[in-house]
Amino acid sequence: SYVVASGTDADRFGRYLDHMANPGITINGRKLRAVRFARRMTTTQLGEACGCTASFIRQMELNRRKPSIDMLGRLEQALGVTAEELDAELT
Repeated sequence: SYVVASGTDADRFGRYLDHMANPGITINGRKLRAVRFARRMTTTQLGEACGCTASFIRQMELNRRKPSIDMLGRLEQALGVTAEELDAELT
């Protein structure tokens, strides 16, 4: 029989599947935070500009989460920087 995960287990499993399908990009979280500060943006403001949550922005700044290629493009546009300035690498 199959066990259906619920709540946070389901969320974790969903994130795992997303990661396996699209491993994302590694960025330098400290640089992301420094650029955000230089632009005088809060995590909420950057999240709104990128279409994600403030929590996701903070997790990227702490190097706990990786942005997708699409998200990297939104970060570049919102902050006016290039991927190279965030030390972006495909993973």
